[in-house]
Amino acid sequence: MEQTKSKKKGIIIGVVVSLLLIVTLGITYAYWLYSNTLGNETLVAGDIYMKYSETSDGITLENAMPSKEPDETKHFDFTIEGKNKYSKPIWYEIVLSQGLEDSSKTRLKDEFLRFRLVEIQGEERKVVLDNASYSDLVTGKRIWVNTINANTPNVEIKYELYMWIGFETRIGNTKEGNDYTMDEWNDVYASVKVSVNGDFEEKKLPIKLIDMVKKDISKENSITDTDGTIYLSGSNDTINFNYVWYSGKLWRIVAINPDGTIKLVTQDEITAITWNSDTTYKNSWIYQWLNEDFKETLYNYENIIVQNADWNATAAENSTPVRPDSNGTIVNGDVGLLNAYEYSQAYKNASTSTNYLNIGYYWWLITPYSGSNVRRVNSNGSLYNVAPGSLALGVRPSINLKSNIGIVAGGDGSETNPYRINGDKNPGNSGELINTRISGEYVEVDNKKYDSV
Repeated sequence: MEQTKSKKKGIIIGVVVSLLLIVTLGITYAYWLYSNTLGNETLVAGDIYMKYSETSDGITLENAMPSKEPDETKHFDFTIEGKNKYSKPIWYEIVLSQGLEDSSKTRLKDEFLRFRLVEIQGEERKVVLDNASYSDLVTGKRIWVNTINANTPNVEIKYELYMWIGFETRIGNTKEGNDYTMDEWNDVYASVKVSVNGDFEEKKLPIKLIDMVKKDISKENSITDTDGTIYLSGSNDTINFNYVWYSGKLWRIVAINPDGTIKLVTQDEITAITWNSDTTYKNSWIYQWLNEDFKETLYNYENIIVQNADWNATAAENSTPVRPDSNGTIVNGDVGLLNAYEYSQAYKNASTSTNYLNIGYYWWLITPYSGSNVRRVNSNGSLYNVAPGSLALGVRPSINLKSNIGIVAGGDGSETNPYRINGDKNPGNSGELINTRISGEYVEVDNKKYDSV
């Protein structure tokens, strides 16, 4: 527990109260044990106090396995109580962090843990965080903030915290294609600490990129597919809110996936490469370059982009793009390319020549065509087929941002003021040495933009 006092500025409280959420996982039997390591704690400072209390002794879940939703009957409860007679509000935050280590077991990867936080005031219940992974929370792992208002006699705010294992976690008999083998799963654990910190300093939640983009989406500038994917569709005049700056590069948001992840593609060609004589994406030189050389230019990518994502590289049988079969050719990788269908959705609300993804150059798509060709985008925005080993074309890498990615305040998504990702490297300053920056980052010299290598 921390407490800071200042005679000049009045009394400022700092509450750090921790509990551990300990999870032991197994195939035939598993339990989640939630325990308060400090007991009930109260900090009293003059007329201001906050109380943290545990209202349940623990939770036991048998056969804990991946699921899409938590068990609604199982949650950990805690209460924050306050009384504030001062003229300034008390701000408090709820923060997640990694808990105790167990050297005898394997810690469950952060990306597979899911959390839901419900806030209860009186009869009102509000879900303030849902289906968020620990690794999604890139900004101080802060999951919620609230206040005890000035001149408040008494307030009681209750919380229910749910924790479960993400449904996408893969468990099998062999390591290939799975995150854990059956034997490993019997020896996996998770330990997460929850902290509540409060004082007079204003605290803010990260601004979510998905919320900022959705507010500008309409029927006129988007298409919602039958699988729930929202594609941005139109010209640069109508799609002028989807620019993102990340790792020293300018990107365009192409789609919001059904799981809330966000598909991006670079605004410019990053390089030009010959595909290879083999039309399959997995055997192309581009696949290797994207997932080795280019990926390493992405700052903090482990916490920002979806790793081992699915890229649909199903071959096309006709010239009019159709949505590829979800059971078709799926190639896994951190970085990929757009397929012909994804590109075609971008011009459904515009002509090919004016759609926002047409940049006036030739560039590769991920889609093979008729066994001997690969689809490309022409300089006029139309689609064409080309023998993969015949020439070098531009490469516009594509990534999927995690669903709960936050952004730095100030950007509006325009080309001149793009959204900036929370957790990205801070923008460089004039006069800063170039060797302190990211490989592949744009550098501006004499009002001209260059790509460093």
